[in-house]
Amino acid sequence: MPPSQVDLPDALWPPHLTTSKRPSFSRAKSTAVNGATPIELTQLHPRSISQADAALVELFNYAIGMTDYSGVFMHNIEPIRSMDGTLIPVSYDFDWSGTIDARYAEPNPSLPIRNVRQRIFQGFC
Repeated sequence: MPPSQVDLPDALWPPHLTTSKRPSFSRAKSTAVNGATPIELTQLHPRSISQADAALVELFNYAIGMTDYSGVFMHNIEPIRSMDGTLIPVSYDFDWSGTIDARYAEPNPSLPIRNVRQRIFQGFC
């Protein structure tokens, strides 16, 4: 299976969704529909994306209590290139966010919070 294809075990799907009715989460299919292209980067300079897109992803991460990410070092953020050529940061891997509140989730010890349900804004000001 290509890394861009999500494949859930049969036990995780609702019983009424047969194999033919299940949605496809293929990155290739979604990019064909919206014209966006995933970009492989190890670092992303904040000035290479619009201030509005940066603010939106930072606000989203703050709202869900996501502390396990880095926009600069591309940790749990993947940039996609839109049809007009702009880069848009997209967050993923939310198991350490306060909204999910997984039993094993702990905040980074360098942050001044005690649990993942607390919020801290990590974006640029």
